[in-house]
Amino acid sequence: SYARLQRLAFTYSFSQLVENSNVLSRFDVGISANNIWTITGYSGLDPVVGGDADVRFGIDVGNYPVTPSYLINVNIGL
Repeated sequence: SYARLQRLAFTYSFSQLVENSNVLSRFDVGISANNIWTITGYSGLDPVVGGDADVRFGIDVGNYPVTPSYLINVNIGL
């Protein structure tokens, strides 16, 4: 058993900036994160792996850990 925060995203639209501009029709900035944290008592790299692979070959042998990633997004419309 485990708990994982898989994805979190925020976006902000600068509508006041767009209203006062003759050039921009859209300006949004966002951030998102994947695989932020996992709470588990599992001693291996990823509690999702589970199954027969762990029993026969050892804990997480041959499997890569889940890595976090962070993104910054900018959306500009002219």
